Amino acid sequence: MRVNLGHMSAGKSFHVTTFGCQMNVHDSERMRGMLASLGYEEAESRDGADVILFNTCSIRESADSRFIAHLGEAKRLKGEDPARVVGVGGCWAQSVKEEVFERFPFVDVAFGPGQVHKLAEFLTSDSLTAQGYFEFEGFTGHLPAHRARPFQGWMQISVGCNCACSYCIVPSTRGREVSRPLAELVAEAQAMAADGVREVTLLGQNVNAYRSGDGEIADLAALIDHIALMPGIERIRFTTSHPKEMTPRLIGSFARVDKLVSQLHLPVQSGSDRVLAAMKRGYTALEYRSIVRRLRAAALPPANARFLPDIGDNRLKQVANVAFLPGIRRFSLAMPDCRSAGQMFRRARAKREHNFEELNRSISECGVYMVAQGRGTALEEAPSTHKDVENVVDICHNASVVKG
Repeated sequence: MRVNLGHMSAGKSFHVTTFGCQMNVHDSERMRGMLASLGYEEAESRDGADVILFNTCSIRESADSRFIAHLGEAKRLKGEDPARVVGVGGCWAQSVKEEVFERFPFVDVAFGPGQVHKLAEFLTSDSLTAQGYFEFEGFTGHLPAHRARPFQGWMQISVGCNCACSYCIVPSTRGREVSRPLAELVAEAQAMAADGVREVTLLGQNVNAYRSGDGEIADLAALIDHIALMPGIERIRFTTSHPKEMTPRLIGSFARVDKLVSQLHLPVQSGSDRVLAAMKRGYTALEYRSIVRRLRAAALPPANARFLPDIGDNRLKQVANVAFLPGIRRFSLAMPDCRSAGQMFRRARAKREHNFEELNRSISECGVYMVAQGRGTALEEAPSTHKDVENVVDICHNASVVKG
C-alpha cells in the first residue's frame, strides 16, 4: 500500500534508532525517506527530536535489553516535553502488539514491519491518541528512501518466511513469505542506478526463495540477471540465504555474472544432523558441505580454489554443540547433559555462547579476500553515519571471497 505524503510538517525533526538485521536497516532508511517527504528533518540526537522512533529486533534477547534501556531515555524526554511523539516499530513491536502500550504507556504509536507507512498516517492525523498497527499491508520498499551511503542501496525483494524452523520467531513477526513482482524490482533498480547507486543488495528473510509470479515466473537468479544488465550498477549482493534454497542455477550465477560479488551469508546453524533435524532446517551437514564446495567451484577460477579453507569435519563437530533452549529466543552452547533451559545457569551459558562466537569469528576470518586485478571498480565504504545501529551476531559460516 502506498501512502499519501502530501501533508507537510516543516520545522519538525525526528530521530531513528535501529536494532537488528539488514532488513531493519533498510526499513529505517525508508522511515527516514518517508519522514523527510513529510517535511521532517533528521536530528543528531533524541533530545533534539520531536519524533523519537525505535526500529526493533526480536531475534536476540540482548537486542531486546538494549532497546528497553534506550526506551528509558525516551520516557525521560517525553516527560520533559509531552508533545514529543515516541514510536516503536519492527519485529519486537509486532511480537508484543498492544502489550507495548500496557508496559510503556508513554509510547504514542507502535507498528509492525508490514505497516511502516501507517507512521505517516498517524503523524498527519488530527488526533494523536495512541495507535497500534500490526497487519501486513505492503512492502516498505514502496516508500521513499534516505540512504546512509549514496552509492549503496538496499532492495527489499521479499518479506516473511514459509519455513517452520523450530527456534525461529520470523514467521510470526514478518509473516508468510511474499515476493515482489519482477517488473517492479527491475524498475526500482533502474531508478536506483539513475540516483547514483552502484552497489545493490537484495534483501529477504529467505532471499534465495524469491519467486515472482507476475506473468513471468522468475527466481533470484533471473532477477540477478536482469539487474546485471543495467548500466551503472557495478556490484550485486543478496542476503540472507537458506542452504536448502541454493539451487544449481543460483550457484551458477557466481560463475556467470561478473557483477555478482562472491560473498555469501549462508547460516550453517549446526554441524550435527540430529540438531539440524530438531531445528527442522531441511538439510544435513553433508549437504551443507556439498553446497559450499559447489559455491567455491563457481566463485573462483580452479587455480585459486586451493587458497580457500575447507569446512572440515572437526570444525563442524565443534559447531555441533549449538542447541536451542526452549523458551529462550537465542542460541546457546549447551552441554550434552543439559535437557532444559532450567539446567543452564546464566553465567555458564554466557561463557559458552562467548566461546562459540569466538569460534565462529575464527572460522569467518579464514575466508580469503583476493583483490581483483583489472576487473571491476573498488567502492570505498565510509563508516556508517548512524551510530545507533545494533548488529546481530549470526551463528553462521561466511564463505567470503572476491573474484580474482
